[in-house]
Amino acid sequence: MLFGRTCREIGRKKPVFVVVCSLVWLLVQATPGSGRGPSVSAAADAAEQGASANSGLDELVFKQTEFLDVREGYVTLNWQAYEAASEYRVADQTGDVMYRGEFNQAFISGLADGTHTFVVEAVDGQGQVVARSRQLANVQVSHWPMWQAIASFVAGLIVFLILIAVIIRGSLVADMGGDMEPIEATGSQA
Repeated sequence: MLFGRTCREIGRKKPVFVVVCSLVWLLVQATPGSGRGPSVSAAADAAEQGASANSGLDELVFKQTEFLDVREGYVTLNWQAYEAASEYRVADQTGDVMYRGEFNQAFISGLADGTHTFVVEAVDGQGQVVARSRQLANVQVSHWPMWQAIASFVAGLIVFLILIAVIIRGSLVADMGGDMEPIEATGSQA
């Protein structure tokens, strides 16, 4: 809020500064985070380990196990609730814990193109794993093509620049006391 307030205060006198502040803010917001690349061999290892490690545990079941053609790089995983669980953990194929919490739903984002697999575990109050999913959740990520992303960005940029031009023109008209003559359409009049 401090950044936005400073831009507004200075922007009353200098419309160009508002444009610069807006562009900087847009670039900061549009900077991508880092995604993780999938590892198919690690997923196979996790499935083999999961099958042998699940022998004495109860089973958790994902409500959906296949997510094909995810375009945005994020997914929401849901699974059945487990009575004795004080928390759940969702891990990816590399063993990284992507979610730890009390709810039987996890929002996983920042996924790179490729196939990602996830396993969920229920943990009791003493920190012991009491249930684990036997079937992995598979997520196939295929982001939008770059040409589509660039075309959408350019369209948004054009609209943004037109909006800034209208704001600057309105600011200049207001600074002149509103004495600016309206723009009339040129052309032949019959």
